[in-house]
Amino acid sequence: PERVEDKYEDYKTQLLASKPAVEPRSFVKSGSSVKIAHVSDIHVSLLYVVGGNTKCTFNICCIPEAGKAEKPEDEAPKWGTYGCDAPIIVPETMADYINNVVKPDILLWTGDNPEHDIWMQSVSSNVEASTKLAQLFQSKLDPSIKVIPALGNHEQFPVDQYDLHGANSEQTLQGLADAYKSWLTADAYEGFRTSGNYVEELSDLDMDVIVFNTQEACDLDNWYLLSDYEEQQKVLNFLQTSLETSEKNNKKAFLVGHIPPGDGQCVHKWTQRYNVLTDRFQNTIRGQFFGHTHRDHFRVTRDLDNNTPNGIIWITPEAGSFDKNPSFRVFDFDKKVQEVVDYEKYWFNFTLANQIDAPTWTSNYIFLDEYNLKDASPDSMQELGQNVLSNEDYAKKFNKNRLTMGLKSEIATCDEVCRKALACPILYDNFPQQNQCIGKKGDFSNAGAKILDWIQGPWYKASQNENDVTESTDKEDMIFRSQ
Repeated sequence: PERVEDKYEDYKTQLLASKPAVEPRSFVKSGSSVKIAHVSDIHVSLLYVVGGNTKCTFNICCIPEAGKAEKPEDEAPKWGTYGCDAPIIVPETMADYINNVVKPDILLWTGDNPEHDIWMQSVSSNVEASTKLAQLFQSKLDPSIKVIPALGNHEQFPVDQYDLHGANSEQTLQGLADAYKSWLTADAYEGFRTSGNYVEELSDLDMDVIVFNTQEACDLDNWYLLSDYEEQQKVLNFLQTSLETSEKNNKKAFLVGHIPPGDGQCVHKWTQRYNVLTDRFQNTIRGQFFGHTHRDHFRVTRDLDNNTPNGIIWITPEAGSFDKNPSFRVFDFDKKVQEVVDYEKYWFNFTLANQIDAPTWTSNYIFLDEYNLKDASPDSMQELGQNVLSNEDYAKKFNKNRLTMGLKSEIATCDEVCRKALACPILYDNFPQQNQCIGKKGDFSNAGAKILDWIQGPWYKASQNENDVTESTDKEDMIFRSQ
């Protein structure tokens, strides 16, 4: 079909024309809640060599190709260390801890399962990493725990290159869907297998979980988007149609993916339109959960009419070990008010584990207590960002948590430039506004986004139904929902 330009302002005006009145929300704990664990970026090293070299010239060490350690102190310890991806004993003990101590009702697993040895990988090796982790979770987690997996950018081969229904991505999606099949409904399995996009129903909460493929949506490093960037529109169509269905059925919804919108690696034109969706459906969306950055942080989304906070993007830290200690979050989701009302972060202390030769999973902090907040509302998250911006001690504590007591987590001082770098990505939900807040005229990531925008040119849509951007006759646009 003929293509027509889909200007952002036209998209925003059309979508927000049906925006209902904003409903009041409560974040007061009722005492009736479910636990939602969120694990991301495990990057398990299936090749980890205990006693291997931790001081190699590669971007990742402790594997056979890193050679032998020249000094005893450079030998890879049993429980892992910085500069190396985590040995499988780390996710094994994490699964035990989650099952036996945390005992969640739901587990969100937002991808990036293979290690960082990208020069040695293949489609089959990347699928193997996810399959082994899936088998590990299936063997250790109680079957009553609802596991909801999403696709990460490292599952692709080559890394980030989701080839838009080409052979590599089809094999990857098929392999992962098969590995996750026991957790998915038939429709969700089909959605994951064909696109990485699917919807699962949480019947006990009367909610939908909308899982989407951020590599197809906005991955700045996915060069296949240059050849067929209308794929990005298809993901927006999927999100819009799914949210419309949830709204029509008077249900709330979670949005789950890997690369967080507003991150420098998520294409700005797509993020703009995602922000329109989160504004339009702010009465429906009750949580946005992502990983990818390896950091423990969050981001406020805003109403496009009055710039007030209307949601939170929860970005969970890595459960791997590249330059931080492994960690994960467990959200307290209140069943009565249908809101995230708090969370607890758990972490694994490498140093102690190697000293005592035992796993060290334990609580790190509880969100509201740690940051002295009255609740977990978007307004309180804005307050957190303002506190980071204005209070040096608060900013230093946030940075220590952000990097999970890893490398460069302890800083002696944090001046205004430092505080802006930490606070602005909390306060604003798109990369240009974050840079403006920081005071940057541009950096490499922003330049990359601008170059990609220039190469792609205008954002297009198919014109077979010019009055409705959600309509498509393409079979890939089918929306797969669980029954």
